[in-house]
Amino acid sequence: MIEPILDGWRYEIKFSVPEFDLPFVRSRIQVNENAFSTSYPSRVVNNLYMDTHNMQYLEDSYEGINERQKVRLRWYDEGGISTNKVFEIKRKKNTLNSKIKFQIPTDIHLSSGDTWPMIMSRLWTCLPLNIRQQIGPECIPVLVNSYNREYFEDPTGDLRITIDSVQNVYDQRFCAIPNLSRLALRHPDAVIEIKGPPDCYEKIKQVSSELPVRVSRNSKYALGYEAIEIR
Repeated sequence: MIEPILDGWRYEIKFSVPEFDLPFVRSRIQVNENAFSTSYPSRVVNNLYMDTHNMQYLEDSYEGINERQKVRLRWYDEGGISTNKVFEIKRKKNTLNSKIKFQIPTDIHLSSGDTWPMIMSRLWTCLPLNIRQQIGPECIPVLVNSYNREYFEDPTGDLRITIDSVQNVYDQRFCAIPNLSRLALRHPDAVIEIKGPPDCYEKIKQVSSELPVRVSRNSKYALGYEAIEIR
């Protein structure tokens, strides 16, 4: 049985900005007094978001429920072939976020031609019983999103900034096999996230005040669902 990887609680502030403004945003990050620098090469991030049949996770996000969660499978590459997939439960409690993560074995591929029931069955058998009970057996694939992520970090490693651009969304709701080719949306905006532990909240606010953006609710799952609904 695979063991969980626990990420501690942290603050996470999100902004939306047109992609043509990103050069100016990057320049502001580079001159910030916290001395941010590139901490990891940019790469493509992919997420399979799952939900209950009545879309409970999405509804909780829309309603702004203080304690809520999202369920997703994440991997880093182009397409669905990567052997480095991580199942994540992202929990939110007011303005704090944390994750429970499970490294998934290599035999789960989204580009293999297997049907969604086959993939979901293999995925579920990888997870501990208490996690399967927490999520429920009716969890279904809803959408895949992908984007290019840039990483910045201060010298302490406590404060992090990510920039997510070139956002693509693929509808999975009525697909027998994973859809990684029929694009529902190419989102025109980028999402900027500033993250840090609870004792860095004042610093996070200070950094956000110096960027040419405004705080807004930017759930990539919710934005992706809106895209496939209006397609």
